[in-house]
Amino acid sequence: MPPPSLRIATKAGYFTAATGAAAVHAGVLPEDQAAAGHSLAADYVRWQTSRNRDQLGRDRLDLVLLHNPERAHPGDRAALHRAMRDAFVVLEGEAAAGNVAGYGVATWAGLEEEAFTVGELLVLETTDTPWAGGWLTAGDADWGLYVPVRRDLVTGVVLAEVRVTTPRQP
Repeated sequence: MPPPSLRIATKAGYFTAATGAAAVHAGVLPEDQAAAGHSLAADYVRWQTSRNRDQLGRDRLDLVLLHNPERAHPGDRAALHRAMRDAFVVLEGEAAAGNVAGYGVATWAGLEEEAFTVGELLVLETTDTPWAGGWLTAGDADWGLYVPVRRDLVTGVVLAEVRVTTPRQP
């Protein structure tokens, strides 16, 4: 069966109370993280990526974005960067297994709040240990970062986004 022509991007990070309860039941999140409604814990990201594939009826997701990772460890850049790197390791494994075509970051304020910089994202993704890197992607780019530039305050719908990409290396 040929792959669907519609490309699917999904996220891991924020979740509903029901998803948090399911993650606790599955043993991938402790209750305190489930109550927070946001997690980048490696086991949770792995579980959510699999759950997204099941819910969307896809063997492979086109793009998985860490959803507002800056909310994982407010005020603690070192802990945030470790959590993001751990999540990238999981997504790298998912990509290597053929479950994910690419991954990236969707952020409202991570750059503005200086939780991370584009340069730091590149280091988190490209450091040789413990994996080879190279899947952080958007379309024909090596990596992608989505930053909303206008949000409808009534509906919360993002009306425009900026996509920052680095061209794929030959």
